[in-house]
Amino acid sequence: MKKALPFLLLLSLSVSAFAEVRWRGGIESAAQLDAGPGLHYGLRADALAPDDEGLFRLGTLFSDKGAAGFSLCWDAHLPLAGLRLSTRLASLDDPFSPFYGFNGAAEERNSDADPAHNAFHKAHLQASMEVSAPISGALRWQAGFRCHYVDAGRISSVYGFESATLYDRYKTLDLLRKEEQTGGERISTLIGLNYESEHIAAALAADISPDLFRDGNAYTRLGGRVSLSQAFGREERFRLQATLFGQHSLSGQAPWYLLDELLLPVHDGALLRCALPGRLAARGYAGANIDFHAVLMAFHSASREWKLEAVPFCDLLLLTQTYRLHEMALASLGDTDYEQYLRRRTHLPHESAGLKLQLNAPDRGLWLQAGAPFHREDGLLCLNLGIRFAF
Repeated sequence: MKKALPFLLLLSLSVSAFAEVRWRGGIESAAQLDAGPGLHYGLRADALAPDDEGLFRLGTLFSDKGAAGFSLCWDAHLPLAGLRLSTRLASLDDPFSPFYGFNGAAEERNSDADPAHNAFHKAHLQASMEVSAPISGALRWQAGFRCHYVDAGRISSVYGFESATLYDRYKTLDLLRKEEQTGGERISTLIGLNYESEHIAAALAADISPDLFRDGNAYTRLGGRVSLSQAFGREERFRLQATLFGQHSLSGQAPWYLLDELLLPVHDGALLRCALPGRLAARGYAGANIDFHAVLMAFHSASREWKLEAVPFCDLLLLTQTYRLHEMALASLGDTDYEQYLRRRTHLPHESAGLKLQLNAPDRGLWLQAGAPFHREDGLLCLNLGIRFAF
């Protein structure tokens, strides 16, 4: 943690040095209820500088299991050759953080078991700073760094679960190496390219992390994402949006507590919408999201133009690179032939689908979303409710 303090200090100074007048902004509140993890709710407040020259964002996240998280973001244009600076500082203390092992379906999940069996205590502090600038037209380069500090441990006895958890079992079997069983620190360098036009948005990024903390977790990862959007129909009442994304480990492997971190997040970082958080942890991913927006009706009320929109969606995710699968096979049966069985389960596709209803005006918004994975092992019903207010 001490080695990351200079970066955190630089981040805090850059945020405090930003001042602007004539702000405009908004507040967004959302809640999510999962059949497994329970209730999560949060609040996000945005403030924008004139002509969108800067964005200041404060976010909070809480859960009915006692989790508390805070985030602070600043995104601003710099008066130097079109440079744009993005910084983020976030913390999360979750005494009931989900842990479902590695490689998705390779670790069978009993949906009737006590939820505490798949939980551990996790405290996570993150900081990042990135700079981007135009290359030509809509193409931009980006570079920066990311810092992580994670403290992990067994869930508290206040939850009344005295049996061994899955986290305990993985520690005993050395599926979590001793150097990383209780968390650790990571510093990585990020470089990439971004392209954005009216109908196409694409990004490519590489994440390079040397073994600065002597825990054996040096790695290089490559991530990509392409989004296509096309409106059609009378008055463009329909819009189809599709996103393809992937992430591949070129060398080494990230520590277990960063496996489900996407270099280029989609849908607020969820690998598969409505799936249990942390259920699909692996070294590499390939996925697709499809959203179909249909305006059901438009009307005027309270001097505002409102639109009621239905958005059916579906997601697909494949685990393209496994994580410590050979060690899982040896720990399970002591027979390497079992690895072939695990590998077949690992490469099963994971899907989810749902429907989102949203009522929007230029400065107001309300939405309700319901969905579920296709496979019970990946989770059950998930509900989202949110409200947006701009000023």
